Amino acid sequence: MTRLSELCAGRAGGGQPFTLLGAGPMSRLVVEAVVEAGAREDAPLVFIPSRNQVESDGLGSGYVEGWDQRDLCHYVRRQVQLRRFRGSCFVGRDHGGPWQRDDEYHAALDWDRALANAIASYQDDLDAGFSYLHVDTSRDPGCGAMVPLDLALARTVEVIRHTEAYRLRSGRGYVDYEVSLERTSGELSPPSEFARFVEQLVRDLDRARLPRPLFIVGNTGTLTRMDRNVGAVDFGAVAELTRIAREHGLVFKEHNADYLGVDDLARHPGAGIGMINVAPELAKLESDALLELCRQEEESLGAGHERLSHLREVLLHHVRHSTRWRKWVHEVDDRAGLFEDPAWVERVVAVNSHYFFRREDVREARRRLYNNCVLLGVCDDPHSCIKARVEKRLLRYLDSLNLRALGADDAVA
Repeated sequence: MTRLSELCAGRAGGGQPFTLLGAGPMSRLVVEAVVEAGAREDAPLVFIPSRNQVESDGLGSGYVEGWDQRDLCHYVRRQVQLRRFRGSCFVGRDHGGPWQRDDEYHAALDWDRALANAIASYQDDLDAGFSYLHVDTSRDPGCGAMVPLDLALARTVEVIRHTEAYRLRSGRGYVDYEVSLERTSGELSPPSEFARFVEQLVRDLDRARLPRPLFIVGNTGTLTRMDRNVGAVDFGAVAELTRIAREHGLVFKEHNADYLGVDDLARHPGAGIGMINVAPELAKLESDALLELCRQEEESLGAGHERLSHLREVLLHHVRHSTRWRKWVHEVDDRAGLFEDPAWVERVVAVNSHYFFRREDVREARRRLYNNCVLLGVCDDPHSCIKARVEKRLLRYLDSLNLRALGADDAVA
């Protein structure tokens, strides 16, 4: 079975450079679209669930389908088998670590409890067959916006020590690691700070006889907010950051790559960026397509018709009565009046609907919408129509990042 590190080593072997795409498994439909796109284009697949999205049952599970790690891996394998995909497919943890579940952060758990939960989550990741683990120690409710560098480093080493001890004790297979130095504001990683972080991280891991990470994440200037990337990739800074990573045998990785333009994406392989993460954009594509079907349904039946699915209204209710939307809004002065502006309501619903796809009333409204669309001749197969919209965007990424026809051995993690 090919390891992710082996695939990345091939990237540095002198052939055409490529940048791997880490896709958030935002829903069943998104997982299906990613596998279909990879199978069609013979491209490697990498899924990157966060702890909020997919999590151990004992820690609350995730908002994506209520899945734990085994559920996700089972569904990915099932889709791979159905589509006879023979390339490389990996499932890895994104933003694992203490306080990386929002409910734990807001509850202000103490360090011992936060660490214990993070380790329990990683253990279930390993048991489910995850290929790599992102160790992110950048959050602490007692530290404000950013954990001090030295503390983040010490905690990173401690988390890897605990995780490796379990991996060896339980006889689990090899796993790659990802470590990050990120700023939530999207501010560029200063090269001097990045170099100090990488040098000390490698030194401390070597002293502890722990594995060096495969990926090191730095901020390139990107920042995803609402339905756009409000940042921009600074390729001049990227050249220095990737040089620092290479000096220590690490692969540079970029987060927050959603909504980047084709020209910028096409520069990634040559710039030495080994992998990017894309997640919110994939969820919004599904939501956009659903809301468009809702509009067509209402046009066909008429407003107020008793057969309307009312999916949009059900989603709006959940979004409005949650706090999740606050994470994405950055350009509204009067947040209290946001839901009084029809244009903003449409954007907020499209960006945040995926958090509630698993709710039973949402599922029931979606079933009614699908039935109506078929009966009204709006769409013969609504699920496939929506999936095609997501897949079309995925193909743009595969093309821009040189992932088409990359090929690999038979490897399903």
